[in-house]
Amino acid sequence: MDLLKGNNFVIAGKLEQFNSHKDLKLKIESLGGRVSASITNQTSVLISNDKNPLSKKNKMAQELSIPIMTEEEFVQTINYS
Repeated sequence: MDLLKGNNFVIAGKLEQFNSHKDLKLKIESLGGRVSASITNQTSVLISNDKNPLSKKNKMAQELSIPIMTEEEFVQTINYS
């Protein structure tokens, strides 16, 4: 399934629904997406449960106008697509 094909994700912060970043990474890859460790202008979405807008990854995403979604929003998106 290529639901996320062509999209590059970065994962930040503590997860609630997945046991680890690795588990979420495997899910994203199984749907055709890619995961990077750091935010670049190639990043499509930052998945972050971190509420602090000044955290390094949140701040970088905002500066590059990269959408930020919570883990819950991501799960809802893949479940309803």
